[in-house]
Amino acid sequence: MLAVLGLIAYFLYTQTDFIKEALLAVKDAHPGWVIACIVASFASMLSFAGVQWTLLRAAGVNSPFKRNVSIVFASNALSGSVPGGPVLGTALTYRETKRLGATTIIAAWQLVVSGVLATVGLALLGLGGFVFLGTTTNPVVLVASLVGLFGLLLVVHWAMKNPEKIEDKVLPVLVWWADKRHKDPTPSVRRLRTTMRQMKAVELQPSELAKAFGWSLFNWITDIACMGFAAYAVGARPSIAGMSIAYVTGKIVGSAPVTPGGLGTVDGALVWALTISGLTAASSLATVLIYRLISFLLMILIGWILVVVLFQGATHDTSFVAEYEEETEKTTGPSMSAFEQAAARHRRTQEKFDRQRAEREREAQEAAEIQQAIDNVRNGAAAKKAQKNQRNNGSGASEEGASGEGTTGEDATAASPE
Repeated sequence: MLAVLGLIAYFLYTQTDFIKEALLAVKDAHPGWVIACIVASFASMLSFAGVQWTLLRAAGVNSPFKRNVSIVFASNALSGSVPGGPVLGTALTYRETKRLGATTIIAAWQLVVSGVLATVGLALLGLGGFVFLGTTTNPVVLVASLVGLFGLLLVVHWAMKNPEKIEDKVLPVLVWWADKRHKDPTPSVRRLRTTMRQMKAVELQPSELAKAFGWSLFNWITDIACMGFAAYAVGARPSIAGMSIAYVTGKIVGSAPVTPGGLGTVDGALVWALTISGLTAASSLATVLIYRLISFLLMILIGWILVVVLFQGATHDTSFVAEYEEETEKTTGPSMSAFEQAAARHRRTQEKFDRQRAEREREAQEAAEIQQAIDNVRNGAAAKKAQKNQRNNGSGASEEGASGEGTTGEDATAASPE
């Protein structure tokens, strides 16, 4: 496989002039702009850690910023370099936030809210790119953008305080879409209910939401700046709007994990989008090469170093063993008789059984509630459809009656003697 890829790369290099120009541009890249690119990439990673740090502290978790930075780098390394990486990266973040003191609900809530903020920020950047594309800086447009940003924050804050209203609106759509595809809507409804429940686990104050969103938006802005500095390093001068649209395009393509880290697919999308925005093919390719070498390869390399140094032995953490031994000493210590030790073991077994039974009852109750919600949606849709059909039939009957009366009148007139 590597030999085939090597042959393809050699053929493209020898037969395509713009690849030669791009590689020469990378070789002669301005070192100052390359350093700026590295600084911007580090700032992007630090700001993403800032989102996690802000949300955890808002939930009452005393989370050291340095530890959050390590978690973000390690999670990014797993997400971008191995098959199934996004799942592994999310699992690492979830586990390590729990080790910082977060409960299960708070750890899941942090993942959900950070994802929502990232999506909103990326959408805002894409919209801003289209607004400013081909335009000059206009104070009216800037004021409108700031008002829109403030309104967007209010919408996000409202959504986090009223997840049940969102669920009421989204639930019928999920059921309708599943029924249309002849699929069981239960898994989608369960995910919706879980997400809404996690969003309401912690009530964010407006100031905390604004701070977290600021970190999230700065994460995207500095990453775009990294790509812009890479373009300047090879002598290209892209527009801010073109860079924003190209960046959002790359992120959308990368959301489908075809390859680890979007290797190949994201690069091709970025080269295409930058070329469309006005750069030459050679400049676009050179820009993407430097940008991905720094923001992707370098950051993953640092992340893997942290995985090996800080997280590889986390599953063998002796604190859990020590905690278990301390608890065992309390309940089955040498001072306890054999009868007391047996009673303590029986009590722990009974408590475990009670917890499992309560969990099964909770799951059964949740399944019943989900099924009831689905049935309510379907019954409501059927009732509306029946009412609509009844109205249509009624209006049709009225038209037929009016037509019949008109015909009868005409016949009577024709039959009457003059």
